[in-house]
Amino acid sequence: MPADSRLGALFGFFEAGHPLRTAPAAARQAAVLTQLARIFGPPAGAPLAYHELDWTQQPLTSVPGDEQPPAQVAPQGPALLRQPHWAGTLHWTGVETSASEWGRLDGTVESGRWAAGQLLI
Repeated sequence: MPADSRLGALFGFFEAGHPLRTAPAAARQAAVLTQLARIFGPPAGAPLAYHELDWTQQPLTSVPGDEQPPAQVAPQGPALLRQPHWAGTLHWTGVETSASEWGRLDGTVESGRWAAGQLLI
């Protein structure tokens, strides 16, 4: 919950090949709430509401191939994104510039630390 006591919201994704994608909805919900309680504490395991949507089943936002795992995933974004631009005044940061965890939240944190280090030199 945000510090000012307003209601908060969380969202997440199951990767294409994750076994919970084909599990019953109750099993997915139980797994999600267990993980939220483990990460954020017991109150997170009892939300006011729980909603899920499988975007691969939405005909206006998805095509049949979207529910298939990708044949390959690049280990990281293009090297060009890790180079400073505009005479060193522009530095990109984000999961695409991570050196080791591309596509993951911890990669974003790693990238932010890396970019901060570049600026503090």
